Amino acid sequence: MSKVTQDVRLLLPNRLVGPVDLSRTIRELTNLDDSLHQANLRTPGRSVSLPKTTRTLEDLAEINKISLLEKRHREVLLEALKIYQKKAPVIHMSFTVEPSAAVLAEIIVWLRKNIKENVLLDVGLQPTIIVGCVARTSNKVFDMSLRNNISKQAPMLMKYIGGQQA
Repeated sequence: MSKVTQDVRLLLPNRLVGPVDLSRTIRELTNLDDSLHQANLRTPGRSVSLPKTTRTLEDLAEINKISLLEKRHREVLLEALKIYQKKAPVIHMSFTVEPSAAVLAEIIVWLRKNIKENVLLDVGLQPTIIVGCVARTSNKVFDMSLRNNISKQAPMLMKYIGGQQA
């Protein structure tokens, strides 16, 4: 790891939500770097078609003030993304149904503002949750599901139901 990369502190765009998005962005940046390298090897004056970049990569470059056309910038960005891929904290959240992009954006904004600026969100589906979600970190589980809440309230409910019948 170079000294330059150690000093780089990337801001992640809200479109880059989880580990899958991060891997996709790394792959896209690698392809772009390869294409630009091959374009430099070609005979000058010949037309070159560069791969189309996604909004995620463009946002990443824009908010970090990185030029994707400069080789050194791409190298530093790629190295930093690979470090993030290995070391960024990941929160796993399970929902009953797939959350919309707007909901995910709000969740990731809140997590990066209140927890850590480079946190990644891994989303899963668990139909048994019914309503709510379950969040897991590397060492904690937060069950915010209706099922869990009702289970916790079962003694009170049984007492209430039992008191009504008597």
